[in-house]
Amino acid sequence: MDKNAFNIERSREILKILSEKNRVTVSELEKRFNISGSTVRRLLNELERKGKLVRTHGGAVSIDNTAFEDSVDRKKKMKVAEKSAIALEARKFIKDGDIIMLGGGTTVFELAKLLHDLSGSVVITNSVIVAAELYSNPNIEVHIIGGTIRPVTGVIIGPQAIMSLNNIFAEKTFIGADSISLEYGITTPNAFEAEVEAKLMAQSKQVYLLADHSKFGKVTFTPQAGLEKVHHVITDEHTDERYINKLIELGIKVTVVKIA
Repeated sequence: MDKNAFNIERSREILKILSEKNRVTVSELEKRFNISGSTVRRLLNELERKGKLVRTHGGAVSIDNTAFEDSVDRKKKMKVAEKSAIALEARKFIKDGDIIMLGGGTTVFELAKLLHDLSGSVVITNSVIVAAELYSNPNIEVHIIGGTIRPVTGVIIGPQAIMSLNNIFAEKTFIGADSISLEYGITTPNAFEAEVEAKLMAQSKQVYLLADHSKFGKVTFTPQAGLEKVHHVITDEHTDERYINKLIELGIKVTVVKIA
């Protein structure tokens, strides 16, 4: 078999891997094909040029998992019952006087809507819609970090956002997720957004991940954080037990809510 035929066969195998697990690394392919990293990168670059995958740092992801990011307005209308139930459960873990961080996402926004009865609490957020929901409440001190607003999600990103968080600490952080994978952790379509959400997680004692069943078993463009950074997952009853059991094995507390 000539070199070109080998490359065609390898390219087919790479696309097969991506169809099964959504993501692959250069090091994985080096071992699989017994070829150099530079040869793997050339293959991945050529497949990206043909529109077959999307290159990432150290590998590639399936084009099906990166091509579309819903707007915040569209997301508000999706899985409404699940988000409401998850938010209601998450509310139980917030008490008067708490200092908390709220990330972006519409499930976290549902939680924000339940916080108006808090007293003496501080809310730090990178979400414009969360800040807009709470800023007029005289019993809650709202801090919105500085930076650039992403129009599609209403989340603040950029170096200034990271700097804003450097000297701020909270007892609890509540975040949502675009995609959750047992192998790759929490991933998101935007690298800048991932960086800020990861910083919110790092600046807190306890991290709560609010995610409905549709977020599991998926991988998107860029890593946000490993699952080991999460202390408590709140999800709904339709989440596959395989994911729930694995999270528990990892030492993560899991709360499963019923959908009314």
